[in-house]
Amino acid sequence: MVTLKEIAKLANVNPSTVSRALNDSGYVHPETKEKIFEAASSLSYHPKKVNNILKKGKTKTIGVIVPSLQLNIFSGLVEAIEKEAMKYGYGIIIATTQDDPVREKAVIERFVQNFIDGLIIAASGKNNKLIQEVNLENIPVVQLIREYDDILPSVTGNYYQCAYDAVCFLASKGCRHIGLINGKADCLPFKERYLGYLDAMKKNGNLRFLNYLNQDKEENFDIGYEGVNKLLIHDSKLEAIVVANDIQGIGVLKKIKEMGNDISRKLKVISLTGNPINALLETSLSTMELPVEVLAEECVKMTLGKIAKSNQKIINNEFDAEKYVFQFKLIERDSTN
Repeated sequence: MVTLKEIAKLANVNPSTVSRALNDSGYVHPETKEKIFEAASSLSYHPKKVNNILKKGKTKTIGVIVPSLQLNIFSGLVEAIEKEAMKYGYGIIIATTQDDPVREKAVIERFVQNFIDGLIIAASGKNNKLIQEVNLENIPVVQLIREYDDILPSVTGNYYQCAYDAVCFLASKGCRHIGLINGKADCLPFKERYLGYLDAMKKNGNLRFLNYLNQDKEENFDIGYEGVNKLLIHDSKLEAIVVANDIQGIGVLKKIKEMGNDISRKLKVISLTGNPINALLETSLSTMELPVEVLAEECVKMTLGKIAKSNQKIINNEFDAEKYVFQFKLIERDSTN
C-alpha cells in the first residue's frame, strides 16, 4: 500500500502537506499540490481519481471487513451496520477474509485505494501495523468485535463474562461435567471466553474440566459434530457442552440426535455467540447473545464521529466515544431444558 510518507519523500515535502493536498483539508500552494499529485501518480495512487473525489467531497462510503458471513454474529451485524449507515446518507462496501492475513491485507489496500471515508474491521490481528497506517492516513478505523489495538476505538463484547455466565447457568441446572469446544487460541474473543470458562469451573467447585480447543477454523460444522465424541472419550459422564458459536452448536445437536442414547439425550448445549435464527431449529439452541442492533448503531456513530473529526467538523458528543463493551444476554431454549 502506498503511504503518505512515500509520496512525501518523492515530492520532497512533509507528509502533513501530502495529507492536506490529497484530502483538501488545508491550503497547499498549487505548484506543490501538482507536484504531490504527480508523485502519487508515479506510485499508482491515481491522482485523477483523487481530484474527482476531492471536487465532490467525501465518498460517503464506509468499508466493512469481517472474517465471514456464515451464520454467525457478523451476518446480522453487517446488515444492521448498513441500515444504520444509510440513516446518515452513507453506504458500505463489504469484504470477508476468512481470517487469512494475506487476504485481509489485500482487502484493506483495495478499500483504501477506492477512497473509503472510514473502516470498520473485525481483524485477524496479523495486520496491525497496516491498520494503524490506514488510521493515520485520515481514514478512521473502528475495531469491531475484536480489539487488537488499545489506541484505536472499538466496539466489542464482554467475552470473559459471557463464558463465565454460561458455565454458571449450566451448573445451576445441576451439570457437573461441562465440556468446551472453543475457537482459535490466538483470537482474542476465544482467549477471553476460555479464561471465563476456566474461572467459572473453578468457582463452582469440583466440576469436571474438559476442553477441546480447536486451533484452525472455529466456525466449522464438523468441529462441533466431531467434538462430541472427543469430549465423551475424556469423560463418559459428560452432561453439557459449551460451544464457541452457532455452527459448532448445530454440529453438536446433529451428532446428539444421531447418537440417540441415554447420554446424548441428557446433554445440554449452549452457544457463546448466538443468532436469533437458532429459535427456528428443530431443537432450538440456547445462546449468549449481544444486542446486535444497538452494537451496530454505536459502531456506525463512532465511525462517523471519527470521520467528522478527520474532516475538522464540529460534532455531537454522542458521536465521540472511544470504546464500547456490550454485555451478553442468556437466551434459554430447548437445548438446555
